[in-house]
Amino acid sequence: MDSWPPSGRRRPRAPRFVTHEVTTADGQTHSGLLESSSPDGTVTLLTADGKGLVIPGPQVKSRTQSRLALMPEGLEQGMTVQDFRDVISFLLSRK
Repeated sequence: MDSWPPSGRRRPRAPRFVTHEVTTADGQTHSGLLESSSPDGTVTLLTADGKGLVIPGPQVKSRTQSRLALMPEGLEQGMTVQDFRDVISFLLSRK
């Protein structure tokens, strides 16, 4: 699967599962999957809690791709098989 393995393991991830980090002009850093970006620099991230975060272009100080995945190391160990399948299904639905 494209989102597997979680952080720390070396395997290329599909671009839609690459974590992006955005630092704003006020010094805050936000991370998530890139939902969209517009010509004016506005960025929409899908955060780890499943919410969309819109950061207006003028507030974006920097934007980078993280080497870490949003899925924390060992997350699957505390899940049932069905919960894990649900997570993977959700991620695949975000194409």
